[in-house]
Amino acid sequence: MDWRLANSLITLRTQVNAMWPNRSKASDGTIGDAAHQAQHSEHNPNAAGVVTAMDITQDPANGADMQVLADMLIASKDSRTWYIIFNRRIWQADTGWQPYSGTADPHTNHLHISVAQDAAHYDNAAKWSIKGVAMEDNPTQKQVYDHFKAYDVKGEHPSGEPTQQQLDYYAAHPWSVLYLALLDYNHDRRREAEKQVAVLSAKETKLGPGKYIV
Repeated sequence: MDWRLANSLITLRTQVNAMWPNRSKASDGTIGDAAHQAQHSEHNPNAAGVVTAMDITQDPANGADMQVLADMLIASKDSRTWYIIFNRRIWQADTGWQPYSGTADPHTNHLHISVAQDAAHYDNAAKWSIKGVAMEDNPTQKQVYDHFKAYDVKGEHPSGEPTQQQLDYYAAHPWSVLYLALLDYNHDRRREAEKQVAVLSAKETKLGPGKYIV
């Protein structure tokens, strides 16, 4: 079946590429693969042969932070947006962000956007009201909070939430300060996991083919 991407998504992709020209496209996607074709998905062409969903790669190292893009799309209140999935959460206008468990894919390496299902919306090629976020601009406290959650960073509050002091601090500094803190946290977490694996490997005793005790 011949297919094409919805005009609204072509426009969005063009704008995203212009904002982040060096971004990775490793997890970009439009037309569904065999797994998508076996189920209902907007990645599959509709009756008119139009694909009304698109994936955009998460690549904060080159500026393309999909939580930032999600924030911009939501703030624009564009009626073309049906729902957004990113980092184990799904957003719709009537529910806000909710935990996502619709498929085995947690959508951590890309943002998924599906647009409204009528042609007047999905083929509306008008520019989206999004703009790039300069690294030297400051995030809002809500954006700081959302990034703590999106990156699974545990705040200093006993509940694991970011403290007001953390929110104040990062909102008073450029985006680059927050990104560096998030990257440091993730590096530290990976190093700690590698240490734990090394300890377990040193302790394990082989019982036979494929069988171990610790």
